[in-house]
Amino acid sequence: MPRTRKITTPLLAVAAVAAIALAGCAAQPAGADGADTGDAEARETVTIAIVEGGVPIWDRVEELAAEEGIDLEYTTFTDWVLPNTSVQNDEIDLNVFQHAAFLSQFNVANDGDIVPLGSVRLSLDGLFSSRYDSLDALPDGASVSIPQDAANLGRALRLIESEGLIELGDDAGLFPTPDDIARNPKNLQFTLVAGEQLPFTYPDVDLVAGGTFGLSNADVPVDEALATTDPDAAFNLPYVLVVAAREGRADDPTLQRVAELFQDASLAAYIEEKSQGTNIQAIVPLEELREVLAELEDAARAEG
Repeated sequence: MPRTRKITTPLLAVAAVAAIALAGCAAQPAGADGADTGDAEARETVTIAIVEGGVPIWDRVEELAAEEGIDLEYTTFTDWVLPNTSVQNDEIDLNVFQHAAFLSQFNVANDGDIVPLGSVRLSLDGLFSSRYDSLDALPDGASVSIPQDAANLGRALRLIESEGLIELGDDAGLFPTPDDIARNPKNLQFTLVAGEQLPFTYPDVDLVAGGTFGLSNADVPVDEALATTDPDAAFNLPYVLVVAAREGRADDPTLQRVAELFQDASLAAYIEEKSQGTNIQAIVPLEELREVLAELEDAARAEG
């Protein structure tokens, strides 16, 4: 059966976030074959920013929306900055590409007011090696590639810590970095890499830590992961993918309805199938998502 996580955990032990370099975007208009539920003037259109390489659930949500008289138009971006700036500037209605950890850093850095409207899915992180069959086999001084953006860096370090390879200091806080490592018995050597480049380090290092779906897109054999995130771990809450809008539009009933469609029960199996098991549907109460975002933003301001 498909897995769905109804996450209602206390506020986190971990989180972090950052932005990545600016690139371009390519429009991907909604299909013209959606169900006709009424006169054209009675239909509504909602624009949504997504990113290249995401779990392709868009067609299914588009079908669900069309049945309710809502036409979805997607714009696909190749970076992780423009999807937020386009929403912040009212150029696009919603975006679906980030977790609260990432969103908090954008809001703090850009005086933004983007908020979650609902949860979608949880992407599982993993540890992968082209050279070794187990974590125990890693040699002293093993080379490890980890994401450089603060959100995914912190999450990768927590996964490595959960496997007993390192210990982070008690004062590591919400945004741990390699400087926060208090114990490193294997003397692991960390290299920070841009997220989109991480899969390409796989043949050249002893261990890669990162999102399983992104690595699978680059032909890393994710079914051979040496370890993966425990989906029930409390620190996952900041990393649940969200539907987001500018705060001033958060009460728009059409946008709220589209956010609800991203939680449709039929998507549970669809998400697992399209992500090859690297993602699961996650249902989180909206109040908890916004509480987590507020805490992360406070932490980001304190760190800054």
